[in-house]
Amino acid sequence: MRLITRYLAALAATTVVFGATAIPASAATGVITASWGKGSPNFTDPWTMPAIMYSSVNDVYASSTTGVNVTLSASGGCTVSQKQLTVTSGATPCVLVMNSPAGGGLDAATATFTIPTIPVGQSAKFGSVWNKTPQKVTEGKTYVMGAPKLKTNKGKLVTFKIATGSNLCTVVKDSSKGWLLKVGKKTGKCSVTATSAAVPPDFAALNTASSWTVVKPS
Repeated sequence: MRLITRYLAALAATTVVFGATAIPASAATGVITASWGKGSPNFTDPWTMPAIMYSSVNDVYASSTTGVNVTLSASGGCTVSQKQLTVTSGATPCVLVMNSPAGGGLDAATATFTIPTIPVGQSAKFGSVWNKTPQKVTEGKTYVMGAPKLKTNKGKLVTFKIATGSNLCTVVKDSSKGWLLKVGKKTGKCSVTATSAAVPPDFAALNTASSWTVVKPS
């Protein structure tokens, strides 16, 4: 009698009775863990990490409790090749799907992450004063910040404007010399912004600034 009781207990642990037929119980489902790499937080669903930028290429590191390799597929605003994910849109979310076959006594694992994408910034060729180091300009001098019709790398015109220190510096657009920073006769600090229109959906508007300390001639 004890042997029969033990047998029935063991059977109950591994099978489910359906009508008159004993069916093996389902194994636990495997779990996939993924991240951008060492030191990066694990992916979450819903997504809580920063958006990914248009044209960026990101390595995806994924593992499964099944012990079997994880395969990746992508749609929407991205493509994937092996473990490299390339962002192909600055507006359309990237849908990243991961699958791992059954193994280690676990059922197959799957995970889906919907990752927001953002446009990449534009750039422009500024005059040397824009990134001058140290950021100092001299009283009474004039500096060229950019060409008269300076454009971004995506063909959008750049506009310069005084942000702070309008009593110390002025911005002038000269049709031959370009966008000029004219420094007055007082010491202090002034700053200028440079902006352009966006190129939707993949390129954000240019919006950058530079600042200087006005010093007396040496």
